Amino acid sequence: MIYVNRMALAAMLAVATVATGGLGTASTTGAGIVRVSQEVRRIIGSLRLIDIPHRWRKQNWIGDRGQGSCVHAALVHLWHWQGRHEWAEWWAARHGNGETAEGLAAKLETAGVQFAETRSGDEAFLDWAIRTRRGAAVVVQSGSHMVNLVGLDHRHAHILDSNAPERVKAWPRDKFLRDWKQSGGWAVTPVGPPAAPDPWEVRAGGREEASTTDTPRRRDRL
Repeated sequence: MIYVNRMALAAMLAVATVATGGLGTASTTGAGIVRVSQEVRRIIGSLRLIDIPHRWRKQNWIGDRGQGSCVHAALVHLWHWQGRHEWAEWWAARHGNGETAEGLAAKLETAGVQFAETRSGDEAFLDWAIRTRRGAAVVVQSGSHMVNLVGLDHRHAHILDSNAPERVKAWPRDKFLRDWKQSGGWAVTPVGPPAAPDPWEVRAGGREEASTTDTPRRRDRL
């Protein structure tokens, strides 16, 4: 996680504005408040999104008992995000069907995987998972389905669903939190090194582009 103090942020924004000529004005008011253009705000906001590359997004698969494997698919997404591609493929090849919190914990501990979870609907866990750029697998739909929470802000929860992994959907934050808690409030994530933010190139005219890059045995309940 990158910590930037106020003065460093102001300097960075000012330099970016002068260098590109397309970010609008980054001015300081008499009270010392830095006003930032929408383009820069979009870039900063994107640093809180877990943008899993499309080639690593996994379609939900049917296990040998004829059940969907959404819990395992959601974990595979998070391992790919951490750059543990071989481990993600190994897990997907050996695990499938529906899963409970107790069953998954036993499998992860047997495999020596360090993970963190909540089973009580602790919103602070979700904030931590997004703030540290790890993301989380979260239960929804009355406990019948698990998806990836890849972003969370004051308005929206950003969801990657293995049933339709082509695109990330924005759910109203309150609706998502209500669904998640009514479904049992279970969320889990592998505690591996989070991926670094994508490098950004800001061009004149306010247009920004990102280049996508590919970059755990203790059980922790946070």
